[in-house]
Amino acid sequence: MALANYRVMALPSMRALEQFLTTEMAKAFLIGGTQTFPFTCGVGEILVVEGSNDGGVSWEAFNRYCTISSAGPHADIAALLAELNTAARWDGGALPTEFVISNSGDKLVITHAIKDPAYGLRVSKRSTVIGAVSDADLLFGPNVPAFGTKYGSVGLLTVVDIFPDNSGQYILVYTV
Repeated sequence: MALANYRVMALPSMRALEQFLTTEMAKAFLIGGTQTFPFTCGVGEILVVEGSNDGGVSWEAFNRYCTISSAGPHADIAALLAELNTAARWDGGALPTEFVISNSGDKLVITHAIKDPAYGLRVSKRSTVIGAVSDADLLFGPNVPAFGTKYGSVGLLTVVDIFPDNSGQYILVYTV
């Protein structure tokens, strides 16, 4: 790695260092393909979202099931989100706390609740509502994982070293 790739930042306290490292991180997220509306799927089809807390070694941190009870047609992304964000549709009768389903335009977005590179999500291949038909399937690839990543103000951040200096500040050395 070239010396030019290293960055140095001085932070006034350990708390400031901790805050920088925890807020400069993106949660794991999955973005589906562009859905076409009206959207109609089969009643009883399921969406299974799996989670990992060990970097993808296992996918047992959580397995949440959403059973589609209204085939539609769902007129727009808001109507589809209303179906997916109804507590009664989810196993246990409660919305998931491990992730949130939202949208970006006409694409569904599933975002993990925890900012940590070891925490991941994927839409399970056991899901029956996923596929390639934009007005009848949720457009997610089966078992495609996503993990949280740390970002600095200029890109992906990798911590090289952290040490206190003589003035009491903490020096963060990182690469991007």
